[in-house]
Amino acid sequence: MKRFVTYWALAGVLIPILLYSVRYLFHPRFNPYLIVVVWPSSILTMGAQSAGALGGSVIVLMAIVINAVLYSVIGALIWWVMRYFR
Repeated sequence: MKRFVTYWALAGVLIPILLYSVRYLFHPRFNPYLIVVVWPSSILTMGAQSAGALGGSVIVLMAIVINAVLYSVIGALIWWVMRYFR
């Protein structure tokens, strides 16, 4: 279980980093609906626009950590359901 949930948490960290990089480095008109679906805590990043450099970085980091926790919970639920039906 720990490994399964760890992989989900890792996905919860890597997906926002990838989306943030693609959106802000390569294409500013990236689909915002896709971002909200796979990175639900990205709504917090709206506050990073008006914050300074350090405050914005802290807000983005918080959004990534919250997303990792959400993905971990989803992974634990999926593991529990898989274990229940086996």
